[in-house]
Amino acid sequence: MRRLHGPSWRARADEGPGRLREHALTTTAALTSVAAAVLHRARPPAHSPARRGSATRLGEATRRNSAPQRRGATRRGSATRPAWTIGRGSTARPAWTIGRGSTARLGSGSRLRSVAGRGWALPGGLRGTPGGVALAGGAVWGLLTVRFAVQRIRPGRTAGEIAKMAVTSAVIPPAAVRHRIRGVVLHGRARPWAGPRVVLFDRDDTLIRDVPYNGDPALVEPMPGARRALDRLRRHGVRIGVVSNQSGVAKGRITAGDVRRVNARVEELLGRIDVWEFCPHDGGDGCGCRKPAPGMIERAARRLGALPSDIAVIGDIGRDVEAAAAAGARGILVPTARTLPAEIAVAVETAPTLRAAVDLVLGGRRRR
Repeated sequence: MRRLHGPSWRARADEGPGRLREHALTTTAALTSVAAAVLHRARPPAHSPARRGSATRLGEATRRNSAPQRRGATRRGSATRPAWTIGRGSTARPAWTIGRGSTARLGSGSRLRSVAGRGWALPGGLRGTPGGVALAGGAVWGLLTVRFAVQRIRPGRTAGEIAKMAVTSAVIPPAAVRHRIRGVVLHGRARPWAGPRVVLFDRDDTLIRDVPYNGDPALVEPMPGARRALDRLRRHGVRIGVVSNQSGVAKGRITAGDVRRVNARVEELLGRIDVWEFCPHDGGDGCGCRKPAPGMIERAARRLGALPSDIAVIGDIGRDVEAAAAAGARGILVPTARTLPAEIAVAVETAPTLRAAVDLVLGGRRRR
């Protein structure tokens, strides 16, 4: 979306800030915890034969290295005594002081590794570090997951919804991160799209078959290819609206509630519509919204935060494209049986089908 529509796409789409950073942190904590736990389990415990063998070899080597020195120190009459040697910037470490100022340090990492192998442990038990990392990562993952679940549940949910959200709150973060990575890999080179950001359709005989003064949702029948055309626009991030003259309300043939119920059925069949505008007036009412006046298109543009120049209007009769021109939008005529030849003759752009009209919108081309 950022590639196609720029960095301000969320504001234009009226969407809040995303949670990608929090999801990435949650996913990282979970992966770190799992990896550290696997590493911790892969290391042999202190009582295992491998670790006992390393400790035994270390003890034997220490006794072999220190015995001659202790015998030499005894012959010279100086007692062997443990001491602590401290150098600049270093921590105190145990050593054996032998004779005059000579020391045989046991803290040499290279000597310990050569004797005990890579599994040697420093004094203080650093062997459990992977386990600590696993616990810390699990705690961070748990806290972030619980916070995410609480934020989703807070508005008020049923017991069943709470149970589902508790599970999906753990699944969503890694799924979101995977989706983002996949999008970057597949569409990282996508170019900004310069086509219309909004497409407004006439309703009757454009999206659904025209039934005069229809107030019955059961009579709604989509036009051929309407659902595929709308879904294609949605996949490209185009917002969709409907602008429709409904003079039957003014004539008393239907009510505004009937219009809304029919519109709701249209959404059930064709998917979500971002904005609905309908004019309830008759031709003689002198309103500014009835097509070919631009009122409905201008209102839809304001509601969607778009400029009329960012809008394409698709309809089946001349007044649809005339309203588009009056608003400063792009008009595309898709003729049907009721389209007059004169309307086709003066239309700036025409398309034989909805699919072809969407091709024009997405391709940015203008075709007569």
